Amino acid sequence: MTRPQAEYNPAPVAFDTLGLEPALLDGIRIRGFATTTPIQSAVIPIVMSGDDIIGCADTGTGKTAA
Repeated sequence: MTRPQAEYNPAPVAFDTLGLEPALLDGIRIRGFATTTPIQSAVIPIVMSGDDIIGCADTGTGKTAA
């Protein structure tokens, strides 16, 4: 399924509200992260639902961690 491209700049959310596995959430906390970047806010819920995505964002915005 292809979704249309659109300008999207979601607000940061707390990682502990995303339903991540406890071990993953612990690793995120240990590294000092508390909230998502916009690209993470946009893609994590989609990936958690089982869909594949392709996302574009500037270098240093958290794509790899998403």
